[in-house]
Amino acid sequence: MVRGLMWFRSDLRIDDNPALLEAANSCDELIGIYIFSQKQWNLHHESNVKQDFLIQNLFTLEKQLKKLNIPLIVLLTETFKVLPEDLQKFIDIHQIKSCHWNNEFGANENNRDDAVEILLRTNSIQISRHHDQVIYEPGFLRTGQDKPFSVFTPFKRRWIENFSMSFLDLDKADKPLKKTSLTSDLSALKLEKSHQVNMDAWPAGEADAFARLQEFLEHKINNYSESRNTPILDGTSRISAYLALGIISPRRCILEALKLNNFEFASGSLGICKWVDEIVWREFYRNIMHSFPKVSRNQPFQDYTRDIPWRYLSSEVEAFKTGNTGFPIIDAAIKQMLADFVLQNSWMASGKQSATGWLAPMATHCTIHASLTLVIALVINPSFWWLAFVDFVVHFSIDCAKARIGLATGWTPERQSFWSLFGADQACHSLTHLVLALTLIAA
Repeated sequence: MVRGLMWFRSDLRIDDNPALLEAANSCDELIGIYIFSQKQWNLHHESNVKQDFLIQNLFTLEKQLKKLNIPLIVLLTETFKVLPEDLQKFIDIHQIKSCHWNNEFGANENNRDDAVEILLRTNSIQISRHHDQVIYEPGFLRTGQDKPFSVFTPFKRRWIENFSMSFLDLDKADKPLKKTSLTSDLSALKLEKSHQVNMDAWPAGEADAFARLQEFLEHKINNYSESRNTPILDGTSRISAYLALGIISPRRCILEALKLNNFEFASGSLGICKWVDEIVWREFYRNIMHSFPKVSRNQPFQDYTRDIPWRYLSSEVEAFKTGNTGFPIIDAAIKQMLADFVLQNSWMASGKQSATGWLAPMATHCTIHASLTLVIALVINPSFWWLAFVDFVVHFSIDCAKARIGLATGWTPERQSFWSLFGADQACHSLTHLVLALTLIAA
């Protein structure tokens, strides 16, 4: 009888999990394990909400594995340094003959896995390592000069040139194995929450991740190339949290998207092509981490940026936040943000767009803009205080024009024309600020 160990990490799923599939096909009994290290998570600055989401998904995964007679056990360890010995002890106690896992990226993770492999092989444990986050083995795709890619577009071109639809022949473990004497134990998972984040929009589990993907593909993906850049629109897939923990695989995402586009990467739906690009970009960055491991050691990709002299002055941060840097174009942009998004309340925002009673909220809003312009002028060149009145008149005119057009057409945020009008309005305000800044600079 062969008893194997499936080491879960950033692959908390059953579908398209190559390590789990091979383990299930080659072992009579299988034990699942997740190795938990709070200290290592803290060293990697893993967010509290990510840890919480991971734990929720481990409980969901445990229920799915139970259907396959695979218990899931959490093993505590101090750090990656002592992890190999802790894992070897677990293997010895439970008489395990083989260990299977999907590779992670990052210098610490690579060193950890190499150390584990050396120790386990020394003790005659069979090792099986797989790649579930990428289509090609990291480092396989290279430039014409046999160098690793450092720019996405040529990487993607080579990615497509070497692609075969057979890469998307996905499978999963679905046959129950022989029951083991062990039962699942997740009691070691303890997290002290530093803060609370509402994650209702991302319910835990593989089924919910796939449902989220299907909803995006059915209703949003064809407009993705435009809507992804408009924050007010719900135009993105919102599956990044699932991809980060491997609740759903990149290959599953690519396959389901290509099904809707006649399996074309560069033609057909522009939205589908653009979204698949984003999934491929994830693979590109994993190749960056593989070929340039310094990026996972808090070092910059461009070496020359190490020599940039950074300043850490709280007074300069406050000057930036209040629009008092002394650089007119920067202060104008901060002033626009403060007046439109911080100091503009709902009475002003909605009132100035109304058919009646619009004058007071419109005048108040424009007065705030003019007041901030006055502050900037007094800081840079007090003799140009009168620019505040210019700003009031111009801003009043632009906003009135936008409001009248909006009322006449009835355009709402769901229509592209609304955002075209909004863009024109913001462009006019930006040009106003540019002229004001150039006037102050010229003085």
